[in-house]
Amino acid sequence: MDLDTVAAELYGLPPEDFTAARNARAAEARRGGDVELAGAIKSLRRPTITAWLANLLVRERQSDLNELLGLGDQMRRAQAALAGNELRQLSQQRHQLVAALREGATQLAGDLGKPVSDAIAQELRMTLEAALVDPDAAEALRSGRLTAAMQYTGFGSVELAGAPATSPSKGPTRPEKRDRHGKKGRSGGSERNHRIEATERTLQEALAAVREAEGTVDERDRHRQELRREQARRHELVTDMEDRLRALRESDNHAGVDLLIAEKEWAAAERRLRAAHQRATKAQAALDELRA
Repeated sequence: MDLDTVAAELYGLPPEDFTAARNARAAEARRGGDVELAGAIKSLRRPTITAWLANLLVRERQSDLNELLGLGDQMRRAQAALAGNELRQLSQQRHQLVAALREGATQLAGDLGKPVSDAIAQELRMTLEAALVDPDAAEALRSGRLTAAMQYTGFGSVELAGAPATSPSKGPTRPEKRDRHGKKGRSGGSERNHRIEATERTLQEALAAVREAEGTVDERDRHRQELRREQARRHELVTDMEDRLRALRESDNHAGVDLLIAEKEWAAAERRLRAAHQRATKAQAALDELRA
């Protein structure tokens, strides 16, 4: 048993199962006499729901994820070459791939009985976008051991607070924040290089604005769809009430007709009663006269 093997196992588990499994593995290592490994395992952080979804994509949608990260490499090359037309085309592909992966993660989680909220889906989108922008973020995502969401912070930087606590043995853990090209900074350079850097920053800010606008559009669209559904429900309720009102009116009309007929029948019966009384009175008078 080694740290890489244990980490790969643990970060494939749902977050609610992580802590118990981690503690069990640490105890196993301690019983085996490897105190250092036990401590390293114990220090592994439980992933958030967003990080778990990203790790799930690494395991279940590897080819789609590789396509997305490969697109990130293409976008960085296009940025360096200032290829505007190519960047616009790649940006369209980026939007489609990110949306497909986000939908795929939602479906995978749903199949496991774990519905994904809009907020979590939005964090996953930002994590995928960060991996597109920054090679370090891409490597962190590829590891399948994220512990929290990642976020592009502008000016070529990505917040890597969710980078894996341990990296696969093939490479060292990346620093949490670096320049988008992996450089810590430089004091000189040609005018062209300065122009390239300035243009790249402008482009990154524009792409970030696009992503933010896309998120706003998605949110407004969800709100619009909710209002449409609510309107449909209310329309259905109004239609049902109108049908009931129409039925009541028809019933009222029928009752009115029945009442009119009943009143006429009552009047006729009343007339017949009075006539019968009159005949009875006359007959009684005639009888009294005969008996006298």
